[in-house]
Amino acid sequence: MRTYRTVSLAVYWAGAVRAASHWCPDLVHANDGNTLAPALAVRSRTGARIVYDAHELWRHRNVRSRPLAPHVEHLIERCGIRRAAGVITVSPNIARWLQRTYGLLTPPTLVRNIPPAATAPISTGTGRLRQLAGLTPAAKVIAYGGRLTTNRGIEETVGALAHMASDVHLVLLGYGEPNYVEPLRARVGAAGLNERVHFVGRVDSADVAATLADADLSVVYVRPSCLSYYYSLPNKLFESIHAGLPIAAADLPDTREIVLRYGVGRVFATEDGRDLAATMTEVLADPESYRAAARAAAAELTWEREAGRLLELYRQILSRVR
Repeated sequence: MRTYRTVSLAVYWAGAVRAASHWCPDLVHANDGNTLAPALAVRSRTGARIVYDAHELWRHRNVRSRPLAPHVEHLIERCGIRRAAGVITVSPNIARWLQRTYGLLTPPTLVRNIPPAATAPISTGTGRLRQLAGLTPAAKVIAYGGRLTTNRGIEETVGALAHMASDVHLVLLGYGEPNYVEPLRARVGAAGLNERVHFVGRVDSADVAATLADADLSVVYVRPSCLSYYYSLPNKLFESIHAGLPIAAADLPDTREIVLRYGVGRVFATEDGRDLAATMTEVLADPESYRAAARAAAAELTWEREAGRLLELYRQILSRVR
């Protein structure tokens, strides 16, 4: 598989360079470190400017140990970022790391992954999530939204559920690979929680916030297994805010800053399952102030505001072309 991935990446790079050079663009938007090499090649052929879009801390992301690739990625990112006309990224700490590590004179532009403003207020109590899980309105629902995979705190949340009242349920809204989901189901069964943990699959991205809004609490938990995760600012944090949900969030620096600044929930120690259970229980006992704070924050935290910074960067770069 390692050989296959290397060959497929080389084939992609060659095709990208060929196609983009034919288009003769004024600007190439390089999404993550695996697109920087072809972007540099297109720049050398056409004179196009580069915007490097670091959706995560590429050199410290959650991947298996590889003997040679990290050195190649370091070289490509160092070469690419210094030749980029602009750099954007998704969290303040990743922006600071990039500026400090590569000696950037201008800080990267912060463009966070936030949903667009709702065209109409999202109402709670629609019953959508409970309907998918087969639950009554009396149940207290903790929602997880996103991909079902490792290092997202799902196992820890299942473990914490065992320390909570029997009317509290965990609903997993999302999808995952069978080699992860099936062992997770077995873990749930071994803990005696089959009646309280519900796998409901995915919904359309446009329906995520409205579906989550039916819950009583959202868990935002990324395990800091790598520096990129430690500095992450998860999409699900902002999706939960747009859903008007109280939040229990892992105590990671950029996540903590948003949760506490806007007063939308509480943070818990990432390695302590009992602290997670206690935090969720406390929020569930008095959720309304957090709901009100989330609704207020959603009016400010919108993709339209983030897109404005991205478009302004484009304008600045393109004004210097030719």
